[in-house]
Amino acid sequence: MTLKKFNFETESDFIFYLKNLLILSFRNINIYETHIRELEQHIEEKKLVERPKRVVSSKTYEDFKARLTNTHSYILNLFGDQSELGTSYQNYRKAAKKKKISLLDLSDEQQSELNDITTSRDWSSHIPASLLNSSKERRSNLEIRGPISLPEFTKYRGIWLVSLYEDSYRNLQDFKGIMDLLKQEYEALTGEPCIISTFNMEVREIDELSIPKLSWLIQDKKIKTIADLKKHWEVD
Repeated sequence: MTLKKFNFETESDFIFYLKNLLILSFRNINIYETHIRELEQHIEEKKLVERPKRVVSSKTYEDFKARLTNTHSYILNLFGDQSELGTSYQNYRKAAKKKKISLLDLSDEQQSELNDITTSRDWSSHIPASLLNSSKERRSNLEIRGPISLPEFTKYRGIWLVSLYEDSYRNLQDFKGIMDLLKQEYEALTGEPCIISTFNMEVREIDELSIPKLSWLIQDKKIKTIADLKKHWEVD
């Protein structure tokens, strides 16, 4: 049994997996929504909808884009990743069907929305060749030899931030829709209402830093068994 993939055997395994999907989704959707609200506030303060040609610094645009893109990619993976070693809602449903575990019956529209998330996930996880084919140089068959030069923008038109906001807001609504499916999935599996609540902790301690380190050791084949894991847990 490899520790690189999650092994589904009992109903408890499915509950554990789904519970953690819910926690990660809830947390990251909230982070994503916070970033979107901050962007919305900036757009309103600068009146960029009314004045789309107004300029903003490249740092402002790139900072907002980096924050949103990072969380967006994470959520896409949580919902749409179909790789064997990934943790996702798609993989949960695939495993549940195989083991004949109680599963939410998705409508054609809901299944299509989930599949669209997977398509977006796959598209965002690589640099599509269509971007090269869409470039002016490719269309115009410009000379490609000689020195390589590229623009370093110091400012962006405000419409770039407005477009980023509109795209991100649409993504947020899609994510919330899939999150609702996850909750219904939990209720179908457990027969209990899915209630998610938060509590405050003053400080996040350093012991949780060991989790990604252990995960990497598993991926790097330096931890192969539960016994190996227990040795590390005892040290920590």
